[in-house]
This record gives sequence, C-alpha cells and structure tokens, in this order.
Amino acid sequence: MARNRIKRRLRAVAEHVLEHHALPGQDFVVIGRSDALTRPFAALCEDMEKALKGLHLWTDTLEAVR
Repeated sequence: MARNRIKRRLRAVAEHVLEHHALPGQDFVVIGRSDALTRPFAALCEDMEKALKGLHLWTDTLEAVR
C-alpha cells in the first residue's frame, strides 16, 4: 500500500516538474524511497528540480524549445 502511494506521489511530482521544465527527448528513471511517503510535496518538487539542474536538463523556456 505504501509502495503504491509513493508511486502516485512521484508520478505527480514528475508531471508537475518534468512536463514543464525538462528538456525534450530524455527518458527518466525515478527511484522512490520510503522518505518520499512523508516528505512534503513541495520538497519533492524541489528535489526533482535540483536533479534536473544538476544533470543540465533544466529549462525555463520549454515552450520555445518544443
């Protein structure tokens, strides 16, 4: 049950962040840990943003890229 909730939360984070800020043409693998169940949604989004920026796959102007 917790595993499914973590998956749903991480899917929501990915939808919120990746669809708007990830460079197109990339595949992502997101690994959920148990902390994802209790971590605030905003913090999970910040983590995803930090990961994209660290991989140099972040863009603020996604509409212009696509």
